[in-house]
Amino acid sequence: MDDYGSGPSRGFVWGAAIATRIHPQAGKEFDDGVSVGWHRVPWALGCYGLYTDETRENESPVLYARRGA
Repeated sequence: MDDYGSGPSRGFVWGAAIATRIHPQAGKEFDDGVSVGWHRVPWALGCYGLYTDETRENESPVLYARRGA
C-alpha cells in the first residue's frame, strides 16, 4: 500500500485483506481494528523499512539469506 495518507480505516481494510491471505478465517474473527503509520511515529526508531525498487533489489538477498548457510 503506497497511499499512506488515505487514513486509518483504509489501512485497516488493506491489512485485513493481507491477513486473510495468510489466515483465511481472519475475516470472520475480526470486527474492528487499528492501523498505525509507523513511519510517522518519531519514537518508533526502526520498526519499519523504507525501500525503493532499487534498494529492495539490492538488499533483499541479504535480508532473506539464511545464517550459516
